[in-house]
Amino acid sequence: MAITYPLDMPTSPAPRGASLYIIRMQTSERSFSGFLQVQPNPGDRWTGKITMPTLSKDQAQEWTGFFASLNGLLGSFLLPHPDFKTMRGSANGSTGFVLGGGQKGTEIATTGWPANATFKRGDMLQFGTGAKARMKQVSIDAQASSSGAVTLDVEPAFLIAPDHNATIETTDVKGVFRLAESSVVPQSDLLSHHVLSFPVEEVLK
Repeated sequence: MAITYPLDMPTSPAPRGASLYIIRMQTSERSFSGFLQVQPNPGDRWTGKITMPTLSKDQAQEWTGFFASLNGLLGSFLLPHPDFKTMRGSANGSTGFVLGGGQKGTEIATTGWPANATFKRGDMLQFGTGAKARMKQVSIDAQASSSGAVTLDVEPAFLIAPDHNATIETTDVKGVFRLAESSVVPQSDLLSHHVLSFPVEEVLK
């Protein structure tokens, strides 16, 4: 049976630690007079590293089987944000929709929110589902109108515009990721206790 990506990650055990951040694709040059010139480039994305707790033999087999099914850098998976699982804004628990196609960059018009729902800087949102799921972070506080419409400032920027009417989730937020290295190398002891960590990066296409 053919594997369909993105896969769901194993749910147990939860990671022991994680580092997830936006890597900026910027170039910089300092002039002879000392002024720093910064050139932003497309391709900002989430990247980081997931560290698992000590795994039993059975748990290790589940995780190593998951990595095997990814086929190195070729496969993708849905990664939930390890820390920010709920919003601070009152929009938490609700679902919105993208208002209009062709929107790229960091400003996205949305609708369908509860009247006057709030979004706090740092809140996590998921635009789209499945292979089109994109994890974004609110960068400026915002409040929906009485009709539930609001333009949200998010990071990292959209390289590919989300579909018109794509859903926007506020809980259990995930994005599409791949391994940042082709191999994951677990270590085990005489008692078959396994430890492993793996670098990840967001899939932009």
